[in-house]
Amino acid sequence: MTNRTSCFRSIEVWINGAGVFVACPVLQATAADWQHVIAVNLTGTFNGCAAALPVLAAAGGGRIVNIGSISGQVGGVGAHPAYGASKAGVHALTKTYALEGARFGVLCNAVAPGLLDGGMGRAFSVHQQEKLARAAPLRRLGNMVEITHVVRFLADPANTYMTGAILPVNGGALMP
Repeated sequence: MTNRTSCFRSIEVWINGAGVFVACPVLQATAADWQHVIAVNLTGTFNGCAAALPVLAAAGGGRIVNIGSISGQVGGVGAHPAYGASKAGVHALTKTYALEGARFGVLCNAVAPGLLDGGMGRAFSVHQQEKLARAAPLRRLGNMVEITHVVRFLADPANTYMTGAILPVNGGALMP
């Protein structure tokens, strides 16, 4: 009889990429939207990290990559305040899991994109998108492929010394 568990590999990379966004003026922000955005963006990322860390630790290491946002670093206009607050929380969770994961060989990092062309970017008017694109030194919005390349780098086994980093992928809109 064969050991059926030997047929399965442990995970090597866990990516927390779920997120929701509510476009609204701050003065119109509701508590219901607050709870929904926090539940998906922050609590969902916590749940993912909490599930992944013990599995990756037991396997001898791995990578956790979280998706934050420029809004988690600077806040935002035209978005429910829960969005920036949740993404700032994702950045703090990333550092917490990086500190804890280090002793197990688990690296935890985050990507903090600026506004991207498509997806959540469609919540803004064309005029707002153009204004935000002009504000970035690269004078354009990013795209999902560009974010994917950075996530792949963070997930790569060749990344052996970067942990706790929040990588701003925003066309230069926020230079730390």
